[in-house]
Amino acid sequence: MMENQFSTSFPEKTINDLIYIQSRKYNEKPFLISEIDSKEITYFEVDVFTKQVAGHLKGLGISKGDVVGILLDNCIEFPLLYLGVLRMGAVALPLNISLKTRDIKKLLIHSGAKVLFGYSRTMDDLLQTDDGLPQVHCQSVESLNFLSTESIYPTYGDDIGTPAFPEVSYDDVAEILYTSGTTGRPKGVMLSHRNLMVNASDIAKTLRLGDERFMCILPLCHTNGQIINLLAPFMAGGSVVLCEAFSMFSMAKFWQTIDRFKVNIVDVVPSVLSILLRLKLKQKWDTESLKYIICGAAPLPLGLQKSFEERFGHNIVQEYGLTEGTCVSSIDNIGSRRAGSVGRALENNAIRIVDDKGENVAIGDMGEVIIHGDNVMLGYYDEPEFTRETIRGEWLYTGDLGKLDDDGYLFILDRKKDIIIKSGENIYPTDIENILIKHPEIAECAVVGIPHEIEGECPKAYVVLVERAKITAEEIIQFCREYLPNRWCPESIEVVSSLPRTASGKVRKRELKDLP
Repeated sequence: MMENQFSTSFPEKTINDLIYIQSRKYNEKPFLISEIDSKEITYFEVDVFTKQVAGHLKGLGISKGDVVGILLDNCIEFPLLYLGVLRMGAVALPLNISLKTRDIKKLLIHSGAKVLFGYSRTMDDLLQTDDGLPQVHCQSVESLNFLSTESIYPTYGDDIGTPAFPEVSYDDVAEILYTSGTTGRPKGVMLSHRNLMVNASDIAKTLRLGDERFMCILPLCHTNGQIINLLAPFMAGGSVVLCEAFSMFSMAKFWQTIDRFKVNIVDVVPSVLSILLRLKLKQKWDTESLKYIICGAAPLPLGLQKSFEERFGHNIVQEYGLTEGTCVSSIDNIGSRRAGSVGRALENNAIRIVDDKGENVAIGDMGEVIIHGDNVMLGYYDEPEFTRETIRGEWLYTGDLGKLDDDGYLFILDRKKDIIIKSGENIYPTDIENILIKHPEIAECAVVGIPHEIEGECPKAYVVLVERAKITAEEIIQFCREYLPNRWCPESIEVVSSLPRTASGKVRKRELKDLP
């Protein structure tokens, strides 16, 4: 019988403590399951293998506080390397494998990384650059054999019961995550063991997690992959079916994988729901095991949510957060959802809506969303000015625009920096996008402001059409005029085959603005 109530507390514990406790509590229970080959890693093996990773790093001269890069897609090795780095007090640096070689190199140099784990082909590309990476020890994951009971690598401690890891503080840096750069150049978000532990625990409590089986199709280099799909299930005694990240995962296998592994929860981004709606299913799969779908990382249009739930019969739980807030700051509750809301603040969070002076606005009025709690980052690595600009008086200024209702439900309305100012009037791209996505021939859309000689800025829409769509640009503009004031409607429409996205599924609007 499935346990469905998260009851374990981990006060003042680090990742090392968490693994030590859970590996003894759940022992031979599978935690990681590979969708590709069905290979399973038990809780006991997570303890053993992460100790071997730590032992290997110690042999390479890595000490507490040193930065270790991980440049892999979703594979069994990723979480074991990630957790192994955290156990020994080093700082994990998960990197997006889709980045260009020059950009990966910049992040490695900026962070001061001493070791990098990746695929041999990636290492070859990095080392073949003009000056290579002399300060980084590059090791291919293919050369590691720690996923074996006969591993050549030593572990920390004399045996499984006597770990001898460096003393790690609850507030020590656990990892550096570079932001996607959708609002400027990437900045390294420093997250502590406290950030990771508290946020994962709050998510598990709010969702009342037990031994549910998750399906992970979000990239593990991103905070959603790490917190919602890895640490929260680990805290609750659950398991994770690890799939290729959604950019490579065949969506035709989505429902089949849920059926095959009897998945209970899957975490997605809105673009995944859009793709699933457009797919023509060749057969019906048994998805009764699925309790709900979590959706976050980008705004979810209400029309898309309704269309998905009506077609497939599965509820969507919205969450809101950002890397600077570790992962999640508010989340829906299946029993008390409100249309268009991303739920209420988590247990260890406080959310306010403020004006440009930092003063609270009235309930129901729009303002900037600011967050306070144990999930707020330590700061940006080597960026004190940006840190002071973003964290003021212990409150994290998100740059997102939203409102709260009388019961504390949060509604995200737009990005502050995405506002289009047309002749002094604020126009919010999401207002236009929510109308566009209602059209049956539009699969995806994004609206940005483009320069206008007289008005200053005006809206332009980029749309991805469904297969065999015949609608014209003028017809799309006319459709918008049926629902929006004429001044809000796009001045132009551009049909594209796809929208540029980050690894976490956010649209890169800056790239759209730079298009000719």
